[in-house]
Amino acid sequence: AKISFFNTTHNVNYDWQYGERLLELQVDSDLAILQVLGDTHDGFNVQFCGTKLNIKTQNANEKTLSQFMPLDAADSNKNAVLSPMPGKIISIDVAVGDKVNAGQQIGIIEAMKMQNVIRAEFDGVIKTVGCAAGDSVAVDELIVEFEEPQK
Repeated sequence: AKISFFNTTHNVNYDWQYGERLLELQVDSDLAILQVLGDTHDGFNVQFCGTKLNIKTQNANEKTLSQFMPLDAADSNKNAVLSPMPGKIISIDVAVGDKVNAGQQIGIIEAMKMQNVIRAEFDGVIKTVGCAAGDSVAVDELIVEFEEPQK
């Protein structure tokens, strides 16, 4: 099978049966073992190296037809980085117009006296910065918004 992740396609092989709690994936030449936490209406929740992920599954027909489906609320923020928790913004390390790469530090948020780095999930250009150092933010509050990717 092939998967796309951060605009890169990878070859994936696996031997897994529904109900098994561990999923061994061969991704290109790397082996990954994921813990299956449960299923959702469109895929599975898994955990890998302590990080919880939602994996959407679609067959070829569903993928083709999905382009005609309206966006749900979660997809409406696909070009944004939202606050993962309530807290205080310690720093914002980008400005409008900056080009950022996936994994690049966007800023730092402090919650419960712990500082957490906020990183970009994909490459893009900053369109809007929604907060500044010293601001208090709620969960899911806009931190930065990216320009729409060029097609």
